[in-house]
Amino acid sequence: MENIQGNSAAFAPTLDVQAEKRVAPYNLQALKRQSNYRLAVGWVLLAIWGVSVWALDWDADWHTRVGRDGFWTPPHLVFYTTIAICGILCAGVVIVETLLFHRRTAGYNEQTTTPLLFVFHGPVGFMLSGFGMAVMLASAPLDDYWHRIYGVDVKVWAPFHVMLLIGIIMASLGLVYLFASEMVRRNSWRPVPTASKNLVSQVWLEVRDLFRSATLGLTLAMVFFVTRYLFLMGPDTVTRGTLQLGDLQLPAYSLVIAVLPIPLIALAGASGRFGIATLAGLFLLIYRLLSAPLIQWGVDYLVVEQGRTLRNNTNEVSWIWIYPIFLFLVGLLVDLAFLVTRRWRNSGARPLARELGIAVAVSTIGGVLLFLLDKPWEHINNITRRLIQESGNATVIASLDSFLFKPDYWAALPLVIGLAALAGIVGWAFAVSLRYTDR
Repeated sequence: MENIQGNSAAFAPTLDVQAEKRVAPYNLQALKRQSNYRLAVGWVLLAIWGVSVWALDWDADWHTRVGRDGFWTPPHLVFYTTIAICGILCAGVVIVETLLFHRRTAGYNEQTTTPLLFVFHGPVGFMLSGFGMAVMLASAPLDDYWHRIYGVDVKVWAPFHVMLLIGIIMASLGLVYLFASEMVRRNSWRPVPTASKNLVSQVWLEVRDLFRSATLGLTLAMVFFVTRYLFLMGPDTVTRGTLQLGDLQLPAYSLVIAVLPIPLIALAGASGRFGIATLAGLFLLIYRLLSAPLIQWGVDYLVVEQGRTLRNNTNEVSWIWIYPIFLFLVGLLVDLAFLVTRRWRNSGARPLARELGIAVAVSTIGGVLLFLLDKPWEHINNITRRLIQESGNATVIASLDSFLFKPDYWAALPLVIGLAALAGIVGWAFAVSLRYTDR
């Protein structure tokens, strides 16, 4: 993508003569109208997707506390209705832009749209999200048929559950790229801001930019992507609590959250805005605090209304509490690291290599920080267990061991460090990919 500062030559056509004849002339105003329209639809899509994200957590908790007594449960109705609406929106955008492309409307050409199946043209984000929504909708009747044949399975990794999860990942990534592309395009035609010698003023200008339409949408889309990652890892890994590795039983939850610096580094590296990773962590915390009581109410109230009963020993919300509390602290760490090292990263040779080094270092520290902060009681549990074992009361040990004690806490630390360092590399690569998406 060409770096344009406030002129009408953005996304200039290639030098190929035939391509020049094919592309209709356009100007900066056409690009702005196109961006405004994409962002408006994108925000509607994001809001509806947010409801479906909550509905899926609600559905998981419903299955845990009530069971799967039929397909047409309240969470299923909300989830699949919102998914259908999202799919229609995505398809509508692609169809409209395809028509505008073939009519050679200003701003709709090979440089601002992506081809699909030789006929369609549209934004990558809407296409990817639309495919994800279609996969999710297609999985619904197949999953119901599976349950009718084989009964209610307690595993998440049933074939059509996996199909659903693939659709969720596609849709989530599509939303991220949707807003990232508009952020990149808008940054390309915005005048370069005058650098302030006052650090406080510079930070304030960047924090203010966090609430621009594209940047804020990217932050929320990434937060929803994180919630879906935790949803994916939750049923068979997080809630079990252990991961068998040779003779070791490691705390699986700690390993799952060790890679959470990935989206934070991607946001900071792609946007270049101070505070964006912290804001993402705060949004995840707000989502957790708001979702838990709504899920509690959604299960308890509707169970009574529909004459159902809760399963034994399931009177507490379990699913939503897999979301980490302290991600915003890691976000602050990422933001400060990128801010302090900005001049060093951008000066001299091989700036990408320098940025990669910073990403790996801050990700390693952040992953270990989450490991130490988010579930410190695992170590306390192990101490308590040893004290009870010394008492020799086998009955007490057997009863508490089933739900209280966790596996060896500190044995997981080397693996956490390795995963967190790897997360820095993945997060940096993710940031680079977001930086260069512009359609």
